[in-house]
Amino acid sequence: MKYRWITIYFCIGMHQLFGGSILSSQGIGLPYDNPTIRSMGMGNVSLAVPSASRIDHTNPAGLSSINTTQLTIQSVFHNNQNEDPYNKSTSNYANFDGFHFAIPFGRGLYASFGIKPITRIDYKIAFIDQIESEVYTKSLEGSGGVNRFSVAAAWSPLNRISIGVRVSYMMGRIMEESRNRFKSGSDYISTHDRISAYANGINWTVGLIVRPYPSWTIGGIYSPTVQMDTQVDIYQIFNSSSLDEGSIQYPGTFGIGTSVVLFKNLLIGMDYQQIQWAQLQINESNVAHTQNSNRISFGIEKLAVSDPFANYLKRIPLRLGALFQPYYILDPEGNSISELLGTFGFGLPLFHNTSHIDFMFGIGKRGSLEKNGLEENLIRFGLSITGGEKWFVRNY
Repeated sequence: MKYRWITIYFCIGMHQLFGGSILSSQGIGLPYDNPTIRSMGMGNVSLAVPSASRIDHTNPAGLSSINTTQLTIQSVFHNNQNEDPYNKSTSNYANFDGFHFAIPFGRGLYASFGIKPITRIDYKIAFIDQIESEVYTKSLEGSGGVNRFSVAAAWSPLNRISIGVRVSYMMGRIMEESRNRFKSGSDYISTHDRISAYANGINWTVGLIVRPYPSWTIGGIYSPTVQMDTQVDIYQIFNSSSLDEGSIQYPGTFGIGTSVVLFKNLLIGMDYQQIQWAQLQINESNVAHTQNSNRISFGIEKLAVSDPFANYLKRIPLRLGALFQPYYILDPEGNSISELLGTFGFGLPLFHNTSHIDFMFGIGKRGSLEKNGLEENLIRFGLSITGGEKWFVRNY
């Protein structure tokens, strides 16, 4: 490819300082395609756990379970405690994590639209270097990511079968800035270079939910690779900015999940999902050191009592979960970087169960200092607000 606009930095030197996540400097950033806060509280189990009071934005077939018009807004806070052989640092990141609006039209038809981030780039690196006798500071900073605006529809041709399709317009900006700062009076001139890539493309996802029995649900999704067009804006201190066209091949996804309700109030779910990051390409060239990400999720939920006049504590659902997945970029030695996260969540019903506030908390670890040369201790906190109102109610 002509321009390398995402630079891979694992080990820079004894004076390294960094913020954000150093792993987001690779590929097209950290995967950030979060499911609902309810699902995040169950270890990201999301393919076969449809809800009548939450909008499913992972499996579009899950829309078939809603029974009121709904609007959901959610946000997630990230705390990363980073460590490498030379240094330790802590970074915090909080961001709007999307909104979704859904309507049940009756006769087995449902629709929704929404917007959310799906990758995130957030890193800052600075270290001391030297040219001859001149000491200077070199820094590298990345920001941006890819977002997704989606329109989805679901149809239930039979009572226990639902089919959904989601069409997404993917868009975003990825920016990298590098600076060399020399002291005042130096024989060298400080420099500032900036590379910005603007990307867009269209993708689709198909989902299926089948209920062999009322208490047993099976779900699955499939999404192919998508070709995103890019325009790269290059600015250098001694040259005028220039534009160059390119492309990103974003990976496809498939997954299958199942859930079962036991004792009428305990839901147990499990998902397997593969994101085919080995297909990631930038300007028709494969990104080096990538692998497919195979995520396994497990979660349980103590279901709430549906009676809006029941004791309030009995109307609060409680959730536990865990997920394991290898990161899609390998370390410099070719070793896999593993991620393990444990989660907890609960929901607070409002207005006779027509609205909800959901919370999740997660703690985990990504990478190993001994094996990979870097380690990230992860803390996650998520919040969503869902409001529901009866516009169209299914009449069967």
